[in-house]
Amino acid sequence: MTYRARRRTLTSTFKLEKHVCKVFLEPWDEEEEINGVLWNVGFAVGRSRRQINDWYYQRRNRRYRSLHKHMTGTVGFKTISQGFEEVLRLRWLIPKGDTILIKCTSIDTEKQWKTFSRWRRWHPDWFVNESTKEFYWTKPK
Repeated sequence: MTYRARRRTLTSTFKLEKHVCKVFLEPWDEEEEINGVLWNVGFAVGRSRRQINDWYYQRRNRRYRSLHKHMTGTVGFKTISQGFEEVLRLRWLIPKGDTILIKCTSIDTEKQWKTFSRWRRWHPDWFVNESTKEFYWTKPK
C-alpha cells in the first residue's frame, strides 16, 4: 500500500465590481513521461459563490444553467485579465515538474483566445498550441 500525497484543487475568489469571480486549478491527469500532474484551469464569473460552485460541479439547476453558456458577465473582459493574473499567482503553489493547462472553451472562443494571447506577450514561458487553442506552463524542477 502506498501513501502518496493527494494534490488538492487550488481556488482563488475575487470580486470585480458587482461580480464574484473564481479561478480553479484542478489536478486533472497524471503525465508519466515527466512524472508530473497536468492541472486544468477553470474560471467562472457569477453573482454568488454558490452559483459558481454549482457551475463547477455541474449541478443541473437554474443557477448552473444561467452561467453555463456565458463568459464574462456584464463587466466585460476585465474579468478574464484579472483571472489570468490569479492563475499567474497560483502557478507557484503547484509542485515542481507539474504542468498547467488553459483551454479556450468558452462560448466565444476567439475572443478568449485573443485575450489570453495578449498576456502571453509578457509571459513568454507559456507554450501555445494554436490548433487546439491551449496554453501550457510547466513549473521548472
